[in-house]
Amino acid sequence: MAWLGIVGGSGPVVCTGARRRLCPQRCRLARLDDHVVAAGGVVEVDHARDVEHRALAPLTFVEGVDRGGSVRLIGDDQQLSAIGAGGVLRDIQASHGAVRLTELLRFTDPAEAAATLAFRDGKPEAIGFYLDNQRIHVGDRSTLTEQVFTAWQHDRSQGLDSIMLAPTRELVAELNRSARCHRLADTPPDTEVRLADGNRASVGELLITRSNDRQLRLTTTDWVKNGDRWIVRAITGSGDLDVQHLRNRHRVRLPAAYVQSSAELGYATTVHGAQGLSVDTMHGLATGEESRQQLYTMLTRGKITNHLYLQTVGDGDPHSLIWPETVRQSTPTDILEHILARDDAARSATTLHHDQHDPAAQLGDATRRYVDALHAAAEDLAAAQDVAALENAAEDALPGLTDEPA
Repeated sequence: MAWLGIVGGSGPVVCTGARRRLCPQRCRLARLDDHVVAAGGVVEVDHARDVEHRALAPLTFVEGVDRGGSVRLIGDDQQLSAIGAGGVLRDIQASHGAVRLTELLRFTDPAEAAATLAFRDGKPEAIGFYLDNQRIHVGDRSTLTEQVFTAWQHDRSQGLDSIMLAPTRELVAELNRSARCHRLADTPPDTEVRLADGNRASVGELLITRSNDRQLRLTTTDWVKNGDRWIVRAITGSGDLDVQHLRNRHRVRLPAAYVQSSAELGYATTVHGAQGLSVDTMHGLATGEESRQQLYTMLTRGKITNHLYLQTVGDGDPHSLIWPETVRQSTPTDILEHILARDDAARSATTLHHDQHDPAAQLGDATRRYVDALHAAAEDLAAAQDVAALENAAEDALPGLTDEPA
């Protein structure tokens, strides 16, 4: 989910993404590539990592940049990137440099802020903060799922805005159903509607929207967006939902068609679905197969605390009893170190081409080819009696050597 704003002239105006694909025609800035930026104006693209290369390309042709206007891309290249071609932020930093924001204001504990920066850079010392502060919980998936739900219940009872994260949509749906059952406390609701994730919602439900719709306006400059969370305040006879934004408290009516296609329960979500969210506490399940970018995104959702529930015990399948990871189980520290080393950041075609043609990367293959060429040339140029003499000397030194495969 990327955001674009144009600052200058009459003030800031915000619209999603770039050009027509991310910014519908009904937006007055829809034809961004035809838009004139006033002298000194700034085009800002927030969450730029979420925009694929082709959608960013028109920004380089915005008229007015040559007269003092500028285009600024804002984003964290170590969070989850666009589904399409990504990696442009890394390329820009490597080629032209970039300004880095180093002071984190999200976290209430400065030590946790420092730990997330270390985790972002793949430094093993980041693990110490989470282990020392009892933020890592281990066990099998079934037990950990119960622990996540119990911890989430406790935080909610304390008035905190908490969210559960899970690795699969099936597990997310299960956690959402459990949370709804707990909220209802066996009291059947008067009216329900069906949501996009297969769950049902009633008045008082926490929802999360999954698509941008600029026709569903909150204010003149704000609308229903992917990742927004809402409280259901009323349900109409036609299945529309009157909802209130969890943060800014603005209200809007979601049509029944939108609810059925783009609204889900918001008590739990996947890591990708949580990107951009900011809550008080986070309780997340992890399998140990995540990349550093996935875990970094997970551990930076909560302002007060972030708890990781790490699966270190098998799933009970008897066929897995002989697997090496079952016979010799890894410690939580081992698993976290492996995740830190698993860099899955987006890399552009330009970067891949550069790396493949880097002389340092090619040195090993070049050396092997050179040695093989020397052997082939020596055998081709040397006289037959010289080759025979070498073979006889080798056989005398180590009987049977000449019969071995080359």
